[in-house]
Parts: sequence; structure tokens; C-alpha cells
Amino acid sequence: MDGDSSTGGAVSNLGHAVQYFFDWGDGTNSGWLPVGTTSASKIWTTAGTYPVQAQARCATTTTVVSSYSTSLSVAISAATTGPTALTTPTPGATFGSASVAFTWTAGAGATSYGLFVGSAAGGSDLYSSGILGDVLTQTVSGLPTDGRGLYVRLWSLVNGTWGYVDYSYTAFTSTTSTKALMVTPANGATLASSATFTWRAGTSATNYGLFVGSTPGAADLYSSGLLANTVLSQTVSGIPTDGRTLYVRLWSLVAGNWVFTDYTYK
Repeated sequence: MDGDSSTGGAVSNLGHAVQYFFDWGDGTNSGWLPVGTTSASKIWTTAGTYPVQAQARCATTTTVVSSYSTSLSVAISAATTGPTALTTPTPGATFGSASVAFTWTAGAGATSYGLFVGSAAGGSDLYSSGILGDVLTQTVSGLPTDGRGLYVRLWSLVNGTWGYVDYSYTAFTSTTSTKALMVTPANGATLASSATFTWRAGTSATNYGLFVGSTPGAADLYSSGLLANTVLSQTVSGIPTDGRTLYVRLWSLVAGNWVFTDYTYK
């Protein structure tokens, strides 16, 4: 008894990135999805008809929120088999620490489970449980604490076939000093000849810098020089569009030390 909802993706009339929110019509919702995510999954555990609505907001000025879309009625009927569903943490929630206990309901007819946590939908770069037997909980430690979007995939083996449901969350943000993180473009995206890089401010960061290069850490294509901590975007022109891999390094000066995060694009 599950469903997928998606939007077409958009930018605000100011050219800012947009976030989406789904109201599932049963008193629950998706929470505000990370920038770049335009779809979400939902499992209803009770048969019925549910009015699903979507809402959008500006990711930069989060008080700018659209009205709800026209509702889409989703009819759910009872099933004899089906995938399992995460119950905690609530889908769309922000984690409270770097260690999170995931709990799920037993899927109808499910005989095994699996859990992925990744930096992108379906990814397992942060955690992979392997095949779990009759286990309905798993604690994952060492998760990022920089407020980034995280993606969880819960697998269930039903009648010999693996199925999954995807969930999105927001990582815990540590109160200690953190570096800046890229918001747009999404890591791995294909760039046009001109692109505006926008990042989330690092906690206690006093300066930033941006490199674009042909190799990791290089600045042969672009170097921003020293940027004030009030500057959270930079437009780069003359980007090669021949399909090569491009390497972007976002620098932050935190507590007197330069730290960075690397990204790759096409």
C-alpha cells in the first residue's frame, strides 16, 4: 500500500532553488525535502482514499511558501503482501545526533530486510546493513553532522523479490564549527557553460573560497580568491561543456584553519 509522488522541479521567480513538501492526507507529511529532490514515497497502512497535496518554498528565503496544489486522491486497498515501512525516525525529520535508530514495521509476507543510508537517493556510501533476517530495527552511527540531506532506502524481500521504499532526512547540525556545504548545483550534475554555485554557510566560518579545476583540488578553470563570510554564491563562466569531469573545491576558513569539501560535475 505504497505510492510515489513527484513534482516537475522548478526555481522560484527570483531564480532561487525550490524545496517541496507533500501532505499525505492522513495527518502525516514528507517534511521539506532537500534541494534537488522532487519526489517522495509513502506507505499507507490503512485502506482508504487519501488527498495528497504538494507545496513549494524558496530554499533561500524559506518564509516564501506557495499555496497547496490541487489534491490528488490516492485510493489504497488492503494487500496480502507488500514492502515494509519505516516508523522511526519520522520520514522527513532532522536527526538529533550522529547516531540514529531506524525502526520499521514488518512487511506483509516479507522474509528479510536491508537498510541503506547514502548521500544520494538509493546510495549506500554512508551505511549498508547487508541482508537482515527477521530484524525490525537497526542503529546507524557515524552519520554526518553538517545538516546535509540524507537518503534512506529500506529493502524488503517479499515472495523472493526485493522491493524498496525511499525516505529523505536532514542530518543533525553540530553546534561546533562546521564548513560550508554546496547547495546547488547538486553534486554530480551536468553544468552549462555558466553556473552559479550556492552554498550553505558554515558555522563560525569567517571566509570562503571556490576552485574549479580539471583535477581534484585544482583551480586552472576558476579561483574566486578570498570571499567574505557574507558571500554564499559565486557565478562561474567559461565552463567546459565537452563532457569532461570537473572538480570543484569549496573552501571554508574555520577557527583559523582552511578546510574544504570536494564535488564533481560534468
